[in-house]
Amino acid sequence: MAKTKRKRRDKKKKISPQQLEGQRKNEYRRKIVRLAKLVDAEDALPLIPKEDWNSICSTRFRAVRVEMGNDQVPKQLLAATRKLFDFHLQAGRISLTDDGYEMSIKDYVAVAHHMYFYITDTQRICPLRVREKFAKLIEAVEGEEYSPPNILLQITGLINLQMSRMHRRMYYCRYKVEMHDVHINDCLYIYGFQHHKRKLRIRDFTRLAYRVGWCFADQGVIWSKVTGAQFGYDNAWSKLPVRVYIQAHALQRLKERLDILNNSYLHLYLYLALKNLQVARNKSGQQLIEFRYDGKKLGYLAFDLLGKNLVIRTFLFLTMDGTPEGEALQDMLGIAAEDKKYLAIDKLSTFIVSDIKDNPVVKQHFIDAGCGQLFEWEGADFGQIQEVEQATMIQSYLGLNKPDPDPDPSVLIPNVSSENTWLPQIQAEAPLLLPQSCLSS
Repeated sequence: MAKTKRKRRDKKKKISPQQLEGQRKNEYRRKIVRLAKLVDAEDALPLIPKEDWNSICSTRFRAVRVEMGNDQVPKQLLAATRKLFDFHLQAGRISLTDDGYEMSIKDYVAVAHHMYFYITDTQRICPLRVREKFAKLIEAVEGEEYSPPNILLQITGLINLQMSRMHRRMYYCRYKVEMHDVHINDCLYIYGFQHHKRKLRIRDFTRLAYRVGWCFADQGVIWSKVTGAQFGYDNAWSKLPVRVYIQAHALQRLKERLDILNNSYLHLYLYLALKNLQVARNKSGQQLIEFRYDGKKLGYLAFDLLGKNLVIRTFLFLTMDGTPEGEALQDMLGIAAEDKKYLAIDKLSTFIVSDIKDNPVVKQHFIDAGCGQLFEWEGADFGQIQEVEQATMIQSYLGLNKPDPDPDPSVLIPNVSSENTWLPQIQAEAPLLLPQSCLSS
């Protein structure tokens, strides 16, 4: 008896393919209604002919497909990308109206492009009134910020960025619209690009170096190039492009000294440092390439020009010896490389997770030396890292908490009037002249 009831329930649960297709059409129609509300076009829906409704729902966009573009993409990475991609589609929200009405990116992408094709189709002309009502949708799809392909590429670009390394493998996506049966699909193909490395002869030593470049959506790899003219050279070869390489040692130093930042993002900003080249000089006249992260100067790239190649040999943190700011700290506080290493002020994490930023005495000395940007991390989430007490030790080590000594009473200070011109006149100490880059906070 129990088995018979179970079989009856199972029969009731079974849905025919026609019923399933009808449910999917109804769900797609509900998404179109939400899209119409998003773009203030609800009044246009009754104007759409019944046969057009049937055609739109029958040829609906399916879920976005994420596929492998070449054999350089591991299966585990493809699976992780699909999972992260679906999470971003469902969690993300989009709003185009002033009333704050929102729609998930997943639903928006599913119907926005399809409705755009229907409205702008020159062969199957929709009613003019419908086209006018959906003007905001046309503007959104043809723009940049709310264009479905751009939204998809931005999401996959963020995922690929987190998985890319310049010295291992980089990834990028290409977007395509494909037909599968009668349905249209947004398709994203992930491509992997193997690193380009070579051994270079530098100062009688053979060094492993990687070519500097980055992969971008729908473009592939773009290699960094510079010219001698950007470094002040003026000769017959100064305008010729030069390839850029970075030593494996330099990549390691970049990771160690900016220890609290994501390694993938560091590699991206390394590429941007070469693209938006800014050159500085230290006291010895050595040229350095500024390294900026999200607009903040965190250090310099020391390099050598070797024929047709520019080779980055190391990364210098902003406070280190050999940088304008590091030299300013040495002049102001008398600290050298070993002192900076002992105080742990030769890496970024000290300035973010320690209490230096809350100590006005210690903090001001770094600001005066041009290192103020090391404290400018408003909006960044470092809450999971416990703060370390460091300011008191630095203040004590450098003698910044010692009061001014009292004058020695055994020394007689004569009462000097303005008529005593025979005494030597003591001139005020000349202000310390620093490079302009040291004075910017």
